[in-house]
Amino acid sequence: MRARSIAALVLALAACKGKSERVVRGKDAAGPVAVVDRTAQPELSLVPEVEPNDDRAHASPLALGGGAQGTMAGDADRDVYKLHVDQPAMVALALDAIDADLILEVAAADGTLIAKSDRGPAKTAEGMPNLGLGRGDYTVTVRAFVKPVKKPRPPKPAKPRRGEPPPPPPPDAAPPPVIESAAYHLTAAVVAPADATEREPDDDTGAASEVFLGDSVHGWVGWSGDVDLWKLSLEGLGQRNALDLDVAGVPGVALTVELLDGAGHTLLSRRGAKGAPVAIGRVQAAIADGQPPYHYIKIAGDRSNPTEGYTLTVAGRVLDLDEEAEPNDQPERATMLTTDATATSGTMRAAFAPSDVDWFTLAPATEDLLLDLTVEAPPDVDLALTARTDTGVLGTVDAGKAGVRERLSVTVPKGAQVRIQVSAKADKHAPTEPRDYQVRWSLSPAAPPMPPEEGEPTIDAGAE
Repeated sequence: MRARSIAALVLALAACKGKSERVVRGKDAAGPVAVVDRTAQPELSLVPEVEPNDDRAHASPLALGGGAQGTMAGDADRDVYKLHVDQPAMVALALDAIDADLILEVAAADGTLIAKSDRGPAKTAEGMPNLGLGRGDYTVTVRAFVKPVKKPRPPKPAKPRRGEPPPPPPPDAAPPPVIESAAYHLTAAVVAPADATEREPDDDTGAASEVFLGDSVHGWVGWSGDVDLWKLSLEGLGQRNALDLDVAGVPGVALTVELLDGAGHTLLSRRGAKGAPVAIGRVQAAIADGQPPYHYIKIAGDRSNPTEGYTLTVAGRVLDLDEEAEPNDQPERATMLTTDATATSGTMRAAFAPSDVDWFTLAPATEDLLLDLTVEAPPDVDLALTARTDTGVLGTVDAGKAGVRERLSVTVPKGAQVRIQVSAKADKHAPTEPRDYQVRWSLSPAAPPMPPEEGEPTIDAGAE
């Protein structure tokens, strides 16, 4: 659910996209953006570029609320524009799709690169939907993407015969012909933040946008390297309260969602497939001693999409006693299978996601016990099951097929605390969305050693 409309220039950018949504080049990805009060704006006037304008000293003007029109005169051409911002604002820049593969860059007055959009290939729009800029002058550069060409190694010249002059050097290669592109349109406009949207800049904890339980908020993976941070208050939540986070997919972008504690340390990380949503559920909202009463949600992507954003939904609820509590990807964070010290069996509901590892534990045994474990695996995930104590592995099992039930029986020595690990083999065909599974467990007294049958010789453990 997005804001109803987008600034006219961003809409125009989306219209130019056509079928060129496919991203074919390296890591153009990043985070979200501040959402905009997307009301219609008057048509922008475009001013032709003034050549030469290939550096900051000769930059053509680019006015907020206006735009420029130019062409690329070959791969080596670059068009530089000067953008002045009177007061801090969120600025939307849009470069429409033409028959050339273009790159859009924004730099501070000292030349420091602030943002870059390089989605590629040709006929792909570039832009930044809500770039946070302070008061001052900026340069906006349009240039062509040029694929590096490996220079062929020149053949080794033949040695001249004795008495002959050396051969003349080969003539210089003719410069490539200059091919002028079709005209491009570059527009710039101020966008007003709307409620329930990301506010750029928000790439560090000090500038994170706020989100509350029950909210659905919006943002964009707006340009290369864009990262969004959302600050979620946990005040008033009890020990059994849990968080469920859902981030809707962005076309052409593989999202990464991280949950950080109040000190900025990663608690959980999930990466989705291209265009797929990302979910993190059953996160215990307990706050460690001395930690601030809030978490951060960090969103980024492997590529950017300046025209279609994401929606982040945050919900809170009470964890059931038989539900896994995330994060439990380390032995010291293992979820207790039961809080009842007298219980001898039970079932734990859990969810598995790619790269996830789940740990569970039981209270230390008061006597030697036989622990029976069963994991009902999802039909498209190959799970493995391991039980261990502080002194080593008690047992492990892996049937080796997706969807196969895993069973393990081990003896837990008196006084030992067993920890159970559920993991999965890496599989490119495995689902990216979480899959539910169950862990069933039971405890019983370990069977004493069988007495020898009549007439069977006995063995003295101390004899040689």
